[in-house]
Amino acid sequence: MQKDESLVREPGARANLSVELGKGCCVDSGEARIRQLGYKQELRRNFGLLSNASIGFTAISILTGITASFGVGYNNGGPVSIVWGWVLVSIMSLCVAACMAEITSSLPISGGPYYWSVELTKGTKLSSAFAGWFTGWLNLLGQVALTASVDSCLANQIAAIWVIYNGHVFQQEELLLCYAVCLVAHGFLNMMSARWMARFMLVSGAYQLVASVVVITLVPSIAPTHQSANFVFRTFNTSTSASGAPSSAYLFILGMLMSQYTITGYDSCGHLSEETKNADRTCPWGIIMAVGTSVVLGFGYILALLFSIQDVATLNTGRANGYVSGQIYYDVVMARYGDVRIAVAIMALPAMAMFFCGASCVTSNSRMLWSFSRDGGIPFHQLWSAINESTQTPILSVWAMVTFAFLLGLPMLHSTSAFQAVTSICSIGLYISYAIPILMRIINNRRFEPGPFNLGRFGPYIGSVAVIWVVFITVAFVLPTTYPVTRETLNYAGAAVGIVMVGAVLIWFLPSVGARHWYRGEIQTYEPEPDQDIPPMTPKSSRYSHHSHNSMSSGGSRSLLKSTRLTLLDLITQYRHSQNRYSAEASHTSNSGIGCADGSGAFSLPKTAAALPARPARGGAPSARVAEGSDPAGFSALASPPRRSTPIPARPQPLQSAFRSLSGESARQHDA
Repeated sequence: MQKDESLVREPGARANLSVELGKGCCVDSGEARIRQLGYKQELRRNFGLLSNASIGFTAISILTGITASFGVGYNNGGPVSIVWGWVLVSIMSLCVAACMAEITSSLPISGGPYYWSVELTKGTKLSSAFAGWFTGWLNLLGQVALTASVDSCLANQIAAIWVIYNGHVFQQEELLLCYAVCLVAHGFLNMMSARWMARFMLVSGAYQLVASVVVITLVPSIAPTHQSANFVFRTFNTSTSASGAPSSAYLFILGMLMSQYTITGYDSCGHLSEETKNADRTCPWGIIMAVGTSVVLGFGYILALLFSIQDVATLNTGRANGYVSGQIYYDVVMARYGDVRIAVAIMALPAMAMFFCGASCVTSNSRMLWSFSRDGGIPFHQLWSAINESTQTPILSVWAMVTFAFLLGLPMLHSTSAFQAVTSICSIGLYISYAIPILMRIINNRRFEPGPFNLGRFGPYIGSVAVIWVVFITVAFVLPTTYPVTRETLNYAGAAVGIVMVGAVLIWFLPSVGARHWYRGEIQTYEPEPDQDIPPMTPKSSRYSHHSHNSMSSGGSRSLLKSTRLTLLDLITQYRHSQNRYSAEASHTSNSGIGCADGSGAFSLPKTAAALPARPARGGAPSARVAEGSDPAGFSALASPPRRSTPIPARPQPLQSAFRSLSGESARQHDA
């Protein structure tokens, strides 16, 4: 199966939002793009810009990450680590997000990072299949850990609410049971149809936004006293009693991990690209909107919590049993109202946000597993790549990810630092999988063809900053979070990620049965129907050239485009000559055009107005322009597949009428 190489564009050309097929249906640019990449549309496109951005905003969920890991930042450096760590992480995360948005615009495929690595490695000395394989397994690990960490946050939030309400402290077994119930609930939620999931994500995003604003304004407003600005912005807690860290710099790095864990998971916008309308334009802005909104609201939430601290001495020893954010809620409410039920009600706001966040993570994760399985990268891939006929969603992939997340959370039975380890695995796996395609985009910069969203000449520089940052946080997340290191306090994130990385490499290079013998990085699933009236993409919607000419250099592809460029005079001349030869056919199909059946402004040419040359073979020499009076079969091969016996009528298009007015002979034939 070959990718659709029928149409290319000149570098820098813009694409229209939709393309039209001769069967009377309209296909948006996202579907047209995946067809050009060789994939057929299998999922329903029910997500728009807001619902796509909502799933990214919900996956980040500042009420989840900050609430659950606030104690990590406070006990490792205090307010300085939290506030200024958030600022630093926000800037760097925006760099990573901008690079991912640019790549998503060029390659709007649900596979996300692993597929980007495959495509962006082509044309280099590296194996594109291995790059996709390695990136895919890291991203899969990060996705599983993301779901596990979010539902672990939810379980800990429920435990904190319970201990504040009646004083009962959850045992590890009870915490694991609560965790499992949350996972199962999210699995059932993701069995909804694609249309209802899109609506659910809109509700989820709206709730995250409203709840964040409510908490940010409510908590400081009811706090009877407030900390000073000097405490919030300049206090650095050098105490090592909680973690035993060897230095102040080490403390700051550990405290900063709270911020980095929170701003994670925004690749979910890309994983929903095959369910998003006009994904090449929508998904990039979904990523930017999700990260940008989270950065602003997250900073406000951090300030609200720090300014509202009532008693610094009881944050780790009070009623909430060491759950720092829960203790702040409890102290504020008890100091103002003295009613624990109000504290429970306010704490329920972040708990509900965590529930929505977990559901969106399972949605995103299942799409990644489905796409990776579709390309044969997972054992039993036929099973995980199946689409349920009634819901048009990958239900088996949903439950596979739920099961994997439960298994990853099992160590919480015996380890008090399991949550920190799972968050570290999540961040390491995801951010390395983000960095690999960004690095390939930098290395392969001359061959990279951006989509509608692009960073221009600043792309490689921003990408370099993003890659350096990922290397830094990867080292930071494998550091021990507690000293001395024991079996219970061991940060097993490095070991878990290392096992996956080494395992992926070993499986790839196994003799005879290794993945290098059967995994190709992509399996094309789209093939144009033989009776289709026009090609999958119209000329004005085609945006990419490097995918169809991987064997050519950038300069070669540009020279090919210049050599095949036609003027209006060429088209008129070819049209006059073709009318003499195909007058009978022209009279029969004079009202036919390329476009929607309703004729709504689609690009249209008479099917007899053949002017364009045939596409040269991959790597072949550019073909010369069709000479005047020659057989216009080149255009037929490009834009007119075998004709139906009964043509579909369409409203005459403006450009077709313009040709008739310019050609007196053809106009008289038409009138006759």
